[in-house]
Amino acid sequence: ERPLSSEGEVVSGLSPPVFSPDGGALYYLLRQGQNSVAELRHTIVESGKSEAVLPGISMIDFDLSPDGKQVVYTKAAKGETTQLWLAPVDGSNPPRKLDVTGAQSPHFGADGRVLFVHAEGNRNYLERVDADGTHRSRVVTFPILEFQGVSPGRRWAIAFVQATPESKIFAVTAIPLAGGVTRRISASYCLPRWSTDEIGRAHV
Repeated sequence: ERPLSSEGEVVSGLSPPVFSPDGGALYYLLRQGQNSVAELRHTIVESGKSEAVLPGISMIDFDLSPDGKQVVYTKAAKGETTQLWLAPVDGSNPPRKLDVTGAQSPHFGADGRVLFVHAEGNRNYLERVDADGTHRSRVVTFPILEFQGVSPGRRWAIAFVQATPESKIFAVTAIPLAGGVTRRISASYCLPRWSTDEIGRAHV
């Protein structure tokens, strides 16, 4: 065992640490100082070397692409609405802002599309948009309470919802991203985690 970082507080609420596809690096948000913002860092597992991925850029939450080459994240200046951004992790190109405001909990979906939560009034909806900011749409018509992640194969999303067409009770629910019938995972609130294979096992 070894500490992930001695340089500050690892922020794991909305975006828990994630391994790169080859397992060689761990990406996480780090807050240095009591009132500072969080910055994306990665630690090389073998050497323990840690460094900023996008120096000077503060983030609220993030997700790493399936190939480990891109990161999608939200950021906001004090008092401003959150903005959705994409950036290569190697710094080969500058970060690019998508034409989406108010996005929360970003994740990569299938075919490079970006999934996120967007509030309308007092309801939250799971939406998606192409990587160039076009073709924005809702994944499902019903509102969700919390977006909890995407399967490794990017075929399913998991969310805590109040009701779906198939169920009228609160439940942790698997949502097929290509369309189809939702699947209830648990009637009680929990934080499921996907297996690392493509089968789509959710552990609660």
